[in-house]
Amino acid sequence: MSMPPRETGSFENDYGSLNAAELSAYARRAAEHLFRAGIPHNARIGLCADNGPAWDVAQAACWRLGSSVVALDPALSASDLSATVTELNIRRVLTNRHDLGALPVPTVQLGTLELLADAPTRLADEPTGGLDDEAMVTFTSGTTSRPKAIAYSHRQLLEAIKRVADALGPIRQDDRTLCWLPMNNLFQRMMNLVSFQSNMRVFYKPFAVDVFTALKTVQPTIVIGVPRFYEKAVTLGEDDLGGRARLAITGSAASSRNVIRHFEDRGIALLEAYGVSESLVPIAANSSTERRQGSVGKPLPGNDVRIANTGEIEVRGPGVFTGYLGGEPARFDGNGFYSTGDRGYFDRDGFLYIDGRMDDVFKTSTGRKVDAARIETKLCSYASVNEAVVVGADRKVVTAIIVGRGDDPAGTIPEITRLNEELISYERIAGIVFSHRPFAETSGLKTTNGKLRKNAIVEHYSREIEELYQRLEEAGRQSTIFVKQVL
Repeated sequence: MSMPPRETGSFENDYGSLNAAELSAYARRAAEHLFRAGIPHNARIGLCADNGPAWDVAQAACWRLGSSVVALDPALSASDLSATVTELNIRRVLTNRHDLGALPVPTVQLGTLELLADAPTRLADEPTGGLDDEAMVTFTSGTTSRPKAIAYSHRQLLEAIKRVADALGPIRQDDRTLCWLPMNNLFQRMMNLVSFQSNMRVFYKPFAVDVFTALKTVQPTIVIGVPRFYEKAVTLGEDDLGGRARLAITGSAASSRNVIRHFEDRGIALLEAYGVSESLVPIAANSSTERRQGSVGKPLPGNDVRIANTGEIEVRGPGVFTGYLGGEPARFDGNGFYSTGDRGYFDRDGFLYIDGRMDDVFKTSTGRKVDAARIETKLCSYASVNEAVVVGADRKVVTAIIVGRGDDPAGTIPEITRLNEELISYERIAGIVFSHRPFAETSGLKTTNGKLRKNAIVEHYSREIEELYQRLEEAGRQSTIFVKQVL
């Protein structure tokens, strides 16, 4: 599939771009060629490709054929990819990669499809299918278990696009955005669709180009990213986000209030939103006209959000899924409310705050309850700490896995000592496993959304954790913070 032309202008690197009119024209022609290449109507089609205009064009072309799109992660192993294709009855896989291995269904190379302007068409001018037909299959983040598949309809997709576009507010004629997160990431795909709906131009970061270099080149006015991206931008002095940014959107995890204030001081509104894989429509979002630092905004129209007696956030609405594909049980009550697994609360003005995960609270072997997420947030607020996971379920004392901002843990110990003075005795950190290597550098420790897979992290460092606890057991009760350094 040949690439759409770049917007008029000279870029040092080959940044493809699309707007709504170009997407529609290319998708119509692409649908004809996909049909000729054997892509069936009304089937599930896998899309496993690197970022670029071809991804969005192929997705739109599949919809014109009445087919559902399954966004596949190129980072999956060949065996996991084949298993997913089989389990979801995917009929074809569209790709621009050559490293997927042998799959149980035919693949179609996007780069081999010529888009001929004068090609005759046998397809209807309008997309086939109805609003309640399946539009896409997406996956849960897999923070605690194997990702589960979820199907959404075109009706739900249109509802989600409208609600997000309304939260962004009026789009200016010169607004543009940068597509840089992996396209199998639902956050990125939805932002692209919202951009097309709002007639905003989307630029695609070339694979080999650093995101901050891409921001300087494209100069987007609306930026998206997970919280860690914005923290890194501040740390590296790239906090102008290319120089023309006016809105920045984040989600997937809690953002530091200091980071939000930092961007606000620079004239960039950093809008936190909150959603779960089980609802295509975000549950709540700060908007360009109504926002509150520290909150994830107010529930979006159509969402019925409540806090259960346990403190868990529950939601009912048009974007909520009907169940996992494959029949795994979902946590619905008799009134159709889905239990998100997140803890939260509303302030008196109706802004929603996230207060951690329900399963972030564990019990020590002495029966004391420890809120791991609260301690992790405090740890990550220190200058010497990059990432943290608190450990201690069924143990006598609490420890933590720390990713430092440098190679030496010496600077971290005084900060943990100060934190321990604030904590209840049974919450205090008795020792740390210290590493300078970010979790993202080890495959499987983070989701594509940047969320920590805590169980996988604990398993990865299990040997170091056991050695640390053995030292603590041998030492008895001491005030010294023990360190097990990962070389």
